[in-house]
Amino acid sequence: MKNQLDELVRTRDAVQIRTKHPDGTMFSGILLQNERLFITVQQIASFEFDGIVVIPKKWVKSVRNGKYERCLNAILREVVYVKGLSVGEPFKGLNSIREIVTRLRKENIWPAIEVLYKQEASLYVGPITDISTRTFRVNCYDATGAWEREYELDYKDIFKIEIDTKYVRHFNSFMKLQLRRGTNAPDL
Repeated sequence: MKNQLDELVRTRDAVQIRTKHPDGTMFSGILLQNERLFITVQQIASFEFDGIVVIPKKWVKSVRNGKYERCLNAILREVVYVKGLSVGEPFKGLNSIREIVTRLRKENIWPAIEVLYKQEASLYVGPITDISTRTFRVNCYDATGAWEREYELDYKDIFKIEIDTKYVRHFNSFMKLQLRRGTNAPDL
């Protein structure tokens, strides 16, 4: 599979990534990186780019690059201009999920991190506050826009890291505005 993934990174062809997630989660997008322990994908939804997802390879079940993806490629090349994709390889030179989390903390990027623990999925969104060898901490907010608390997560439990998707970008912008205002949650 390594050679196939390397070729897909080189060609910037669209793929569908099937995962081992209990709910069968799949990702459509352009493979940006194929590192030893993870892949990065420029997600595509409704023919538009929607952030980057980092997926540890232990969760990748299969990669499809078939007739549906060839059609998507044609649309992207004719309408969206994939060759002009400027994201590049955001985590080039990084060898582990811990190094990615460290980079996100250093650059003050608030990701959405989904973990799988005992086949149960949980999503944590907010700033990364601390990093250690086996774990890291995230100060999270919930789906109602209220700050919850700081959670300690284990790198080995990460299913995906979402960066700059529309959902994450808009919700983070809102929460940063709440922080500047000194409020914990919106009046709902």
